Amino acid sequence: MFWTLLIQDPPLLYLDQTNIPPNLSLISMYYYSLFNRCEYPFFQPSHLSSTGTMAALGVAASICIAVAVEKLLWNRNHRPPQAAVTAVTAMTLSDTSLDWVLSHCEHAERKLAEKEGHLRDLKLVAAASQAKYLQLERQWLANERTYERRCAELESKNVQLQENARVHDANGMEVVAFQRKADRADQVHPLFVSFLDRLLLANKVWQQQKELQRAKEELAEQEAEKKKTMRANAFAMFRDRLIAANVVWRQQREIKKLREDMNKVKEDAENVKRGRVRAVARSAKQMVVDTRREGMVEELVNGLVEDLRRERKLNEKKLEDMNKTWQEERQKLLSEIEALRLSQQARLIEQEVSNDLEDRLAVSHT
Repeated sequence: MFWTLLIQDPPLLYLDQTNIPPNLSLISMYYYSLFNRCEYPFFQPSHLSSTGTMAALGVAASICIAVAVEKLLWNRNHRPPQAAVTAVTAMTLSDTSLDWVLSHCEHAERKLAEKEGHLRDLKLVAAASQAKYLQLERQWLANERTYERRCAELESKNVQLQENARVHDANGMEVVAFQRKADRADQVHPLFVSFLDRLLLANKVWQQQKELQRAKEELAEQEAEKKKTMRANAFAMFRDRLIAANVVWRQQREIKKLREDMNKVKEDAENVKRGRVRAVARSAKQMVVDTRREGMVEELVNGLVEDLRRERKLNEKKLEDMNKTWQEERQKLLSEIEALRLSQQARLIEQEVSNDLEDRLAVSHT
């Protein structure tokens, strides 16, 4: 892991920066460019030609060894929990977007089913309107036949009444002639009787014509009302058909749009799925590379630790030898210093004794 920190680009690191010691971050910041130029300094003999390159590689190797040892010791003391790596992997391979795409597909399918049901309802309404129009048309035809039959009956009755009137007039003329010949003596004129009969017949004919005229007017009014109703029904049916066709066209357009959206969402889901597979494969490859790199780094660190231990033992042995030599020399120096001090004290004592003797001799002479 520390080799990844030193070699890769810092924004692309897949590490928890809070677990990195401050000195390690400082070292990686200062020597990042150097380690990019010499990723594997111990396996590149082409860089060992010049003295400057050797010095740079020596510095890089020293820094690498120090950082590796420090990181290894720090990881042994502060080992990060495995749950963090699992959480990061789960976060990397999250399928939240795929669930959203699938839910959007289900919502689009439900909406499409609702639109199709609404379209079926509109088709049923259009069929019911057509059936109602056909029923009204059949009723109108039946009423028209009834009115025509009634008019024909009234006309036949009118013709029969006119025939009866003509026959009655002819009979009346014959009766008048007979009565003129037979009953010339009577005071009531037969023409007056005939006039009255004809007046009654004319009244009956007038009533029949009036009824016929009224029936014709009723028939005309009914025909006008029927035509008006037919026009209104035709317009209403045309309007319903137009609205239904418009709604059907709109529903078909929405269905087409929903299908296009569904296809697009499915394509997006496939792209997300393929991207997820690629991400998983890439993560697996990266994990394999990281594992191999960690193994190599661990082997290198173990070798370096063993070398450092051996060098430490040698240095400790040298230090012990130097300490023994120093102790011996110190003892020698202390003994020499003690001898010099004793000799100096002896000289001082001799000097004092000689001075006392001289003083005594001087006193004795005086």
